Amino acid sequence: MTEITLLVIPEAIDKEHSAPFDGFVYMALVLGVAFSSAATSPLFAASPLLTYGVGHCSAIFAIGSAIDTVQRYLDWNERSHAALRFRQICGLLVMGANLYLCWRRCPPASSRASNGWRRC
Repeated sequence: MTEITLLVIPEAIDKEHSAPFDGFVYMALVLGVAFSSAATSPLFAASPLLTYGVGHCSAIFAIGSAIDTVQRYLDWNERSHAALRFRQICGLLVMGANLYLCWRRCPPASSRASNGWRRC
C-alpha cells in the first residue's frame, strides 16, 4: 500500500504577501499525491497531474473566451438600470425573508404560551 504524504503550507499572516502561495497550495496537494505514488504506479501518478492540467487550462480558456460577452454586459450595464433594480429587489427579498424568519421564531405575544417561550 502506498503512503500518501501531503505538503502543508502555512498561511501567511499578511494577505498582501500570500499571493504567490495561493496558486501553489492547490497544486501542492496534487504534486504530493503524484510524487508519493510515482515509484509504484506511474499511471496513477500521472492521472491527477493530467486532470489538474486539463481543469486549469479549461478554466483559463473559458474565461478568455468569455471576455467579449462580459464586456458587452458591462457596456449594457452602464446604459441600463436593470442591474441596480435587480439588486434592490434582491435586497428587499432578503429583508422580507429575515422578517419572516424572525416572525416565525417569535410569534406575537397573544399566541405565546406563558411557560414555553422565552422573551424575543
